[in-house]
Amino acid sequence: MHDEVIKHTEKIYKTVKNPAHSFAGKVREILIEIFIIVFAVTLSIWLHSWSEHRHEQREAKDFLMDIRDDLAKDLTSMAKKKENVSTILTSCLQIINLSPKQLDTANNLSLNFSLNTFKANDGNYEGFKSSGKIGYIENKKLKKLILEYYQEYLPALYDVDKYHYEKHLEVWETINSLAGQKSLADRTLRAKITLDAQISEALIKVNNSTIDKAHEIQKLIDKELK
Repeated sequence: MHDEVIKHTEKIYKTVKNPAHSFAGKVREILIEIFIIVFAVTLSIWLHSWSEHRHEQREAKDFLMDIRDDLAKDLTSMAKKKENVSTILTSCLQIINLSPKQLDTANNLSLNFSLNTFKANDGNYEGFKSSGKIGYIENKKLKKLILEYYQEYLPALYDVDKYHYEKHLEVWETINSLAGQKSLADRTLRAKITLDAQISEALIKVNNSTIDKAHEIQKLIDKELK
């Protein structure tokens, strides 16, 4: 393109210097050459922008495919998390609802102590975000939902999940400290079990809302990639 501009510029110069051409003829040829230069430059810029846009959209498409896979893994993990926490909640409620008389014969009851925390598959998101390419996603609603999922929903889930882990661990430690005694009748333990149940309910609620958000994003991605 640079060579073409130089070639037509030189032609303009030669036209101006050519004594065989009339003034009107020179003006006409100069205008033609200027038009050719402007058209060529404009076309070059458009082609470059078009090629760059295609490349950006290809990257955005690859990213969305990766996010869809990550969400599928997250949903599997969150479903397992919900199942574990629901079991914990059921155990807690069974103990909380026991009467003082029942507590004397309820020492065979046990709590689910599956202690683990949830971690989303966010490597692809963080990499795309840090490279400043989130703007490549042209669907504004989809982009908004993805940002909400990773910047709002997951952090909220992490916070409640971490708090639940800490409080559930306290229940476990208290039970161990009361070994050999009628631990379920202990007021401190029952208070901690009650708190554990409340946090379990909160965790299930946050987990469910995060699952719903992930499903919503998946549907939009599927629609976008058709």
